[in-house]
Parts: sequence; C-alpha cells; structure tokens
Amino acid sequence: MEKIEQLINRLEIVTSRLEKHVETQKQTVEVHSITQRPIQKKHEIPKIKKPKVYQDNIEFQKFAKLFHKLVFKTMGIEGPVQRGVLILKETFLELSSLITRAKSRKRPTTIEQWEKFLELLHDNINIINKLAEEFWFREIGLPLKIIKLTINTTLWCQMESGVTEFIDESIKNIKIVLLEYKEKFELNEKEHTILANMLSDYLDQYFDLIKKYYSNGLIWDQEKN
Repeated sequence: MEKIEQLINRLEIVTSRLEKHVETQKQTVEVHSITQRPIQKKHEIPKIKKPKVYQDNIEFQKFAKLFHKLVFKTMGIEGPVQRGVLILKETFLELSSLITRAKSRKRPTTIEQWEKFLELLHDNINIINKLAEEFWFREIGLPLKIIKLTINTTLWCQMESGVTEFIDESIKNIKIVLLEYKEKFELNEKEHTILANMLSDYLDQYFDLIKKYYSNGLIWDQEKN
C-alpha cells in the first residue's frame, strides 16, 4: 500500500504541474484556423446511449461515463494542446485508480483479466473518437490516439516481450504520431515543443505505472522468465 500511496502522490504532483503549464501557455499558444470549430450549445447536444459493452460491468460503466463527461467538459477550453492535456490527465488518473483497485483485491489479476480490461478500454476510446468527430473535437484525436497506441503496445508486449520493448515501441510510435499531428494542424516549433513536453510528462508516469504493475507480479513478464 505504501508504494501505491507514493504513486498517487506523484500523480498529484504531475497533475498540478500540467495544470500550471496549461495556464501559463493558455494565452501564448495560437491555434491554426483548422482547429477553430464552432462550439455547440448545450441544448444541441444529443443524449448519449450507454455502450452495450459496459452494461455488465460497473467499473467500466463509470469509466465510459467519465470519458463522455470529459468530451463535454473540454468544450469551453481553447486550443488542442490545453484540451488534449485535460483528456490525458483525467485518463491517467482514472487508469491509476482502476489499477489500484485491481491491486487491492485479494485474488491476483490474471493476464486474461488484464487483456479484458484493455479490450474494454480500447472499445471505449473508439466510442469517444466518434463523439469527438460528431462534436468537432478532432483536435483531441491526438491524445486519444496516443492512449490507443499505449494500449495496443501493452497488448503486443505482454505476448511478445517485456517492459523495455514496450517502452521502446511506444516511444517510436508516439514520435510518428507527433509528426503527423504537427503537419495536420501546421503547428509551429514552439507549439510542437509544448505539446511534446506535456505528452512526455504523461508517458513517463504511465510507463512507471506499467513497470510497477509488471514488477509486482500482477501480470506476466517474460523478462523475469
């Protein structure tokens, strides 16, 4: 429990730093016109149907609701960088909460349970991508794509390799995504650097969490076999 508490404390510090960073850059980051899309009024937002995949699982129902809430919560925030950071921050905190709850259970988490968790998470992110397009929030596609990459890489590495390969593969994919995003939205070097630094903070903590998950024996790790 002491390790978990230390991890949560670190998360709070990172979250606080991200929030301050966003506030500092809020007035300086100019957004290209392609990202300036009209914001829909509250009465124009249709009701969201509960995804069928979550009807039998209370934890993932909560997770789905969190993402739905986040999509609307970002409507008043200007710019893809700020909006993306909010999504990343909330996503990571929720991930850490889910894993903490998994650790606190008496029975160990099996690889099958972990796979199921990632599959459900992946499905939910696909749902949010559709919502993002519907409400003209394509700019949050970057953080969502980053999260999908980390999930896909985790799934691949738990079958093929260990933690080191997981990190190397993730970083390689993320660099590709950053370049695609920079070209798509015509970000200047300053904007691109800000975005990369924010993602770096998120990923450092995410990797640390995954490594702790492996090292505690809750998931199979070929590096130890």
